Amino acid sequence: MDPKEYLDRFTYFKIINPLNGLMESAPITRWGSNWYNTNRDNGEECHREHNGYFTPAVHVAIDGKRKFPLPNQFFFKDEYTRLSSYEGFYNMSTIRAFCGKGSPDEIADTIRMAIVAGRIGTGKDLAGRPAACATVAQYVKKFMTIDCNAYVGNYYGMNPSTDLDYYAKTLTRRMRISDIRQGDVVVTVKANGKHKHVALVQDIQSLAPTGSDLGAAMVTLCEWGQDGGEENHFSRKSRDFVRGPKKEYGIGWKDGDKFRYVFAPPVEATEARGWGLGGRETG
Repeated sequence: MDPKEYLDRFTYFKIINPLNGLMESAPITRWGSNWYNTNRDNGEECHREHNGYFTPAVHVAIDGKRKFPLPNQFFFKDEYTRLSSYEGFYNMSTIRAFCGKGSPDEIADTIRMAIVAGRIGTGKDLAGRPAACATVAQYVKKFMTIDCNAYVGNYYGMNPSTDLDYYAKTLTRRMRISDIRQGDVVVTVKANGKHKHVALVQDIQSLAPTGSDLGAAMVTLCEWGQDGGEENHFSRKSRDFVRGPKKEYGIGWKDGDKFRYVFAPPVEATEARGWGLGGRETG
């Protein structure tokens, strides 16, 4: 799966409703992570939904009792839901989904649980409280977000909370345009040296004279640094590649008062990228 295909799993998020088997579209458009960070305006609301409403209702679907917290791994009973009693679910996956760090698979599992537990609908949930939203799209818009390192970390099959500076390693720096590949990571560094943002290279085409190490190149990027749809997460622009002010980081391009450096994927990045390997399997 390439970076754009993985990006589409968020921007064009879809899920099969376990109650009726129909495909539902619910694009993820919000940015931010964690419950109490200043970069996320709905963090406290997501924390309240997960701990105070979602978890007790899901617990009833597990064993008929309203409890907190969820087990580390759990299964549903057939008499309460239409989810298979052989399918395992993970508490950490639900936390990551509500915290803005979920993979598409984790978010999908969380929404399926919200449906069968009654958090999505027009009546009361299994714990006897009014549903949070009438539709899947409303619930996703209200509670599901991601940020830049959640997108990149989950794509690589790594921890979605990996610090941004971890991706900027001297040993993986790119020194020539011809070295840059699809799936490389772009790290934005501020003038004061602080790492600000990460993105993924979808495609690059050199516009420089044949044999040139530096110069102009058309770069297609996938990233998640703001609210909005695909138009804010997918771009194709000509960039002028030069050696950056932080010489040990290699090449990239100037972006206002910041500089964007290009690095090869971390050595531990999985080859099977984009399949939620930073998701349920590590829950």
